[in-house]
Amino acid sequence: PGMTKAEVKTILGTPLLNDPFHLERWDYVFRFRKGNIVTEERQLTVFFADDKLSRVEGDVVGAEINKSAAK
Repeated sequence: PGMTKAEVKTILGTPLLNDPFHLERWDYVFRFRKGNIVTEERQLTVFFADDKLSRVEGDVVGAEINKSAAK
């Protein structure tokens, strides 16, 4: 939260859908393939308020910190 649109775009890339009626919402779809077969699909939506990231929704699982590696 608090990242600018430019920072989000640097990390996630250009959104799949950039709706002119919902400028504060960007939608992403990530597909994992093995050859020509889609093995997994994830969706992510990021929301902005005052041009800053306010929240993230979707079925993408966040990375967890490996506690033993962090010590």
